[in-house]
Amino acid sequence: MRYFLKKFAALMITLFIVSLLAFLAFQVIPGDAATAKLGTEATPEKLEAFREEMGLNGPVLPRYGRWLGDFFSGTMGRSYTYDMTVRDMLGSRIAVTGVLTAMSFVLVVLIAIPVSLLSSRKPNGIASKIVSAVNPVVMAVPPFFLGILLSFVFGLILKLFTPGGYISYSESVGGFLGYMVFPAIAIALPKSAMTIRLLRAAVFDELEKDYVRTAFSRGANGRRVLYRHVLRNTLIPLITFLALTVADIVASSIVVEQVFGVPGLGRLLVSSISNRDFPVAQAVIVIIAFVVIVLNFLSDLIYRRVDPRVRA
Repeated sequence: MRYFLKKFAALMITLFIVSLLAFLAFQVIPGDAATAKLGTEATPEKLEAFREEMGLNGPVLPRYGRWLGDFFSGTMGRSYTYDMTVRDMLGSRIAVTGVLTAMSFVLVVLIAIPVSLLSSRKPNGIASKIVSAVNPVVMAVPPFFLGILLSFVFGLILKLFTPGGYISYSESVGGFLGYMVFPAIAIALPKSAMTIRLLRAAVFDELEKDYVRTAFSRGANGRRVLYRHVLRNTLIPLITFLALTVADIVASSIVVEQVFGVPGLGRLLVSSISNRDFPVAQAVIVIIAFVVIVLNFLSDLIYRRVDPRVRA
């Protein structure tokens, strides 16, 4: 219980620091929300009236306190650009990014675990050599560049989807999921390569241990030793790494959504920064940070739960 409370306190302090830094950062970057909203031809009187209406003229810390109160009240502030609550703007976009994250994570698991185990059964086999050669290349490709390649090959050449032709889930669930496959692949492939590298290293390390040699000496075949003994002992670092991978996927979706025109949190963040719509940008940053920090928090708890050495 003491460990949980300590980690939870660290989580809350980190979230507070992130929210404060996000608020302060948008106070010092160039640009004026009033000018972005009303245009450069607006009179000084109109600009000043807008700043007063939106509460942009007061001291920084009281404005941060008001924004924090709005955030925890559920409205999350009010958009300068669209004159609506940030909560109303985020609803559908959180769902879109959530689906993209879930699809990407499922692809990571479906690709990384079978490939890792298949290539680890025979360290000097053909499968292992192919994975060792291809994996570093895939791992080095940024998701946004992979998204551009997928759009060019499967969109423009093979015509399997229309780049930028996003289909909302309210229009067609099947069309929505079909379009989201390609952004999910762009995110999942580099993350799968990273997971394969970690899992293969963990498997090779386990294969060198005494209990594996003992199992082989008792007549157990390689498949049984790999799946029943080795895989079980590699689950501890794998679970922790997969939890961190979800956080990485959320961060990667910010760029990939731009490439495919997916109206998720990432695209909203970029557009709100361009429009100097700071309440929206601040809310998105805090939400993304919350997801990342909570996943790290959960990975620590899972690691402590499944590995008695950590508790000791």
